[in-house]
Amino acid sequence: MKSVKITLPALKQGGMQIKFNLGLHSFNRQYFEQIKIFKVNSWVMVFVLLIICLLFYFFNKKSEEVTRVYQIIEYEGNKYLDQYGNAHEIDFPFETFQKIEKVKLTNQKQNPGHLFLEKKKNIFREYVKKTGVTISGLGNQATLEMNKELSDAFIQDILLLFGEGEKSFKFFSNTEDLFKIETALMEQKKYGIPASITLAQAAIATDFGESIPANNYFQLESNDKNEYTNSITEFLSSREIEVKKDNIVSKMVKPLKGTDLYECKVKIYLASYNTPWQSFRAHSKYLSEQKQFNTLFNESKDYRWWVEKLGHKKFGGLGYNSSPDYPKKLKEVIQKYHLYLLDH
Repeated sequence: MKSVKITLPALKQGGMQIKFNLGLHSFNRQYFEQIKIFKVNSWVMVFVLLIICLLFYFFNKKSEEVTRVYQIIEYEGNKYLDQYGNAHEIDFPFETFQKIEKVKLTNQKQNPGHLFLEKKKNIFREYVKKTGVTISGLGNQATLEMNKELSDAFIQDILLLFGEGEKSFKFFSNTEDLFKIETALMEQKKYGIPASITLAQAAIATDFGESIPANNYFQLESNDKNEYTNSITEFLSSREIEVKKDNIVSKMVKPLKGTDLYECKVKIYLASYNTPWQSFRAHSKYLSEQKQFNTLFNESKDYRWWVEKLGHKKFGGLGYNSSPDYPKKLKEVIQKYHLYLLDH
């Protein structure tokens, strides 16, 4: 049998090309003027060639199958037509496409804000063009209409990714008692409180709408002892426990590790509101009118700054909530549901 001569121009040694001669009984390598001959059993050579052919066929076959999956574009009767009009009697790989859709959905969840931010930008442009003023200069009616569009887009592009059955979806999107997203956006414009902060605080305080006594969405307290009574968890120092001892229901025996803070159940008098909207407005006034929170409005609109400053005073916060984990919980809610996309 005539030997097969194979030249591999991509393979070089010392800048010189290497050539190979392949036959049934021998295998030799030629480098410059040197030739090395290797004797090989013919049956071994046949076996190696057979393996190479099988591997070539296998990989080409797989590639061809993948190509056909993407070429098939039309269904006619019991056959599938490719882009050339050729009919194929095959089982269409619906499972493959379902997996692809799942991958697309997963990727969309990883980058959910792109579509919404594009819509948000276009909505802003539309209202600036329509009114001739900046977003901050819009009147109340125009702002309400704009916030309605932003809310609808956020529900459609972001919240629906979590499923309509999720209690978080129901809490943020339910408008039976209050348009929460629109209200948070209005409070953001009027008081400068990031909408993400307002919505996340309401979600945590009510356990996503599971408990809203007296329409109080933020567990705001009242000095009136005739108001609604409730017990909440607070982390208090020994001195604070002494001050609030008449309202302490229970106290952990040991303080949190490395601190003088004890986990306590404390009886409080919750403020009551006729409507949920009144609760949101009271929350805005509480933050904006209490001197201890002035720093929030002077430093930054970044939700991450607000999250840290709403924590316990012993951990660098301003004391809105006494739990050491409160900033972490706030951040988790804001980031998980991408509420920061509403801030501007």
